[in-house]
Amino acid sequence: SGRLYYDLLESCDDHTALVRIEQLYPLHTEKLKEIISHYPKLKNVVWAQEEPSNMGAWDFLRPQLRELLPQNLEPTYVGRERSASSATGSHALHKKQHQQIMHTLFGKD
Repeated sequence: SGRLYYDLLESCDDHTALVRIEQLYPLHTEKLKEIISHYPKLKNVVWAQEEPSNMGAWDFLRPQLRELLPQNLEPTYVGRERSASSATGSHALHKKQHQQIMHTLFGKD
């Protein structure tokens, strides 16, 4: 969700599917199951968020995603590390962290 989605969409290739979840509760599990069923060769599931891992939806959604995914898949997290603050306090550091997220996901800045 949020601004990061648009950066991901811009960098996405033909082998990557983006699913944007805007409503976290109640989670539309049936809709997510339907979406997942369209990808029978699914190999990786990544939750990407701009917020630190302890401040966004990751901790809430991780157990739910585990239940929705095929048995052999474990969702992984890409984003900022846990933090006591939601903002870095530095535009340069924020930009560097954002570039690291994009590099981790797509191998580009």
